[in-house]
Parts: sequence; C-alpha cells; structure tokens
Amino acid sequence: MKLKYLLTAFAALVFFSSCEEEVSYTEESDYVRLDNELTFISDRIQFLKDINYTFRIAVETDYMKEEGFGTKAFLEKDGYQIRIDLYDDGISDGILRCDLAASNNIWSGGINAADIPEEGVWVLDIEYTLNDSILLGSDSPGVVYVVKNSAPEIDQVTGLADSDIFDSGFETRTVTVAVSDSNNTVEPYDKQDLKLRLYNISGTLLKENTYQRSNAGLDFIFNLDSTYAAGIPTLRNYRFNIETTDMYGESSSIDLSNITIRNFAPSLNGLQYPDTVFIPAQDSVYFSVTVKPNDPQGHLEYQDIKNVIITVNSFPVNMRDDGNENIYTFNSGDLLKNDGIYTAKFKVVDNENLDPAYQFSIQAEDKAGNLSPVIAGEFIFYIETSKRTKRSTNESSFIYINPFN
Repeated sequence: MKLKYLLTAFAALVFFSSCEEEVSYTEESDYVRLDNELTFISDRIQFLKDINYTFRIAVETDYMKEEGFGTKAFLEKDGYQIRIDLYDDGISDGILRCDLAASNNIWSGGINAADIPEEGVWVLDIEYTLNDSILLGSDSPGVVYVVKNSAPEIDQVTGLADSDIFDSGFETRTVTVAVSDSNNTVEPYDKQDLKLRLYNISGTLLKENTYQRSNAGLDFIFNLDSTYAAGIPTLRNYRFNIETTDMYGESSSIDLSNITIRNFAPSLNGLQYPDTVFIPAQDSVYFSVTVKPNDPQGHLEYQDIKNVIITVNSFPVNMRDDGNENIYTFNSGDLLKNDGIYTAKFKVVDNENLDPAYQFSIQAEDKAGNLSPVIAGEFIFYIETSKRTKRSTNESSFIYINPFN
C-alpha cells in the first residue's frame, strides 16, 4: 500500500513538473532588448532653443503592440524626469510624432529643447512594459548633452582665395581652414566637419567634399590636385562655398567668388597594335589594340576620362581600362584595371568577304566634353593557307567584337 501511494505521488510530481515546463518562458521566446543598430538617439540638444529632436527606439522582442507591449523613454538628471512619448502607429505630424511604420517595434517620438529645464548631462532610460503595468525590462542606451550652443566660426582660409585661377593640370594646393568654436573649451567638447562646395554661375552645385579633423584644436587641412577639375568645363565665375557645421547642427560659411577653372582636352599616346594579323585557314584569331590617354585632370575612368572610342569599319567600340571585368556586352581584353592603358580586343575569322586592310581611328573624350585629336591606323590581315592543328590560345569563354565582316 505504501508503495502504491509513493508511486502515485511520484507520478503527480512528474505531471506537475511537466506542466510547469510547458507554461514557462524561454529566453528565445520571451526576450526584450534594445536593437542598437536601428536605434537613433539625439545625443546633442541645444539648450533653450525652439528645436524639436527625435528619438527612435528599436526593440528586439516577440511581443507586439497589439498584445499590450509598450516602450517608454525618460530623460533624467538630478531628480528631474522628463518623459518622451513614443509611438509605433505609423503616424507622423512633422513635429514630435515621427513614426514611419506601424507595429514594427520601432518606437519613435521627440522632445522640444525648450521643455528641458537645465543644461548638463541627462541620462536616457528606456522601459519595456506589458499593458502599461508589468515591467518586462529596461535599458540605458546613453546620455544626452544639453548645452547652450553657438555656431562655429571660420577664422582664416589659406590656399584658396577670391579670383583664384586653376590652370589645367595645376599643381597640388594645400588648403588650411582655421575654425573656432566656443564649445570646445570645456567638456563635452563639440566637433565640427567642413564642406567644400563648388557652384557654377547659375548656382548649380557641381562638387561637394567633406573633411574631418582629428582634434578640435587643430585646423582643417586638405589637398586639391588637378583631378579636382575632372568634369568641370573651362569657365570663369565659379564659386567656392566653405561651410563648417557642429554636432548640434549650427553652421557658418564663407564664399570665394570669381574662381576660374581650366580643363583642357586629353591627348592619346602609346598606340600599340599588330602590324599584321595572321588568320589561320578556316579558323579565327584574337588581337588587341591599346592606347594611353593623357589628361591633366586625370587619365583614369573614375577621374576625367569619359570614354576612349576606336572606330573600325564604321563600328565604334569603347576601349576600357577595366581589367577585363566582363561587366559590359563585350570583353575588353584589358590586362590591368586603372593602369591608364585602354584596351579593345577583337576577333577576326577566315572569311571570303574579309578585306585585306581596315582603317581605324581612336578618339578620347573627357567628362567636360573636350575631345582629343584623332589618331588613326590600319589593320593588315593575312589568311594562312593551311589550317593549324592546335589553337595557340583558347578564349572560347569570352565574347570579343568582330567588326570586320
């Protein structure tokens, strides 16, 4: 009898334990944590400014808003607590409600700087709740600096000036820009970036470069070489705009006017091609043409060269400096990418309609529309009387152009 009771009690204990396991949550199904990659925090706020700052809190969890899940955000400092209302409803009013998509657990909201009572370092705290009453977890992703900010100032520029002339192929210039910011005297130090913009006379932005400095006490220093003029037509009345912007979005700028930039046409050198192309009887052969463009604004495709065209039998072909990447309709046959040597590779077959000679011409165009002088040559073909038993090269996997038939 005692054994029977013991077995019954043991079975009940096993049953109770199995029920407990079925209703308990696992780490995989019940976690709540911050997704740092998708989260955005406005960590620099200008004190007393009527500016709205947005926050985006991305949460990794299996809970959904429809199940009562919610996210709260608070700024806290010295007993002050300011709540930032967060929403996951896909509604944006252009002010403080700025949620882009509903029910994706990316909670968005904002705060106006004028609602923050004092300067200093505020801690951002996040709470995750269920039905607005059960605390599921919390995070403190960082601090928010609330600072009375003033815009940085450009104190001096050397290496660039009004009425500067940039000749084609100009020598490298070192430009130094001294920037001061009153917020760099005490922590938290402000940071600035620098933008150099080039506009034409009608105000169209042509180029924009951004520069950083490693220390707030140093000047911005950068170089401009002749490739800066790539794609810029020869004209006067260009305008440089130099702008510095701090971490709070405040900026100041200066203009340098009446800038002249000269961009001259490329030239072609180093043309190489076979004197005579020998074609095996009832077979085909491949051969290449190479040329080196010289452009003061840069002779590579990512610099000032727009294209190099070889025309054979009224058939234009783009010569490439791409290392035969096979990203175009035809393979270029180029051996090394960005070495300044442009290549076109052709295939010619034994054909009764093949002429013994074909004229060709080559011309380069830069990105400003300047054309090089044309250079020309002649392909001489000789068809061998006997068929070769073995091909010297096997390029069956490549597609080359045959403009000769």
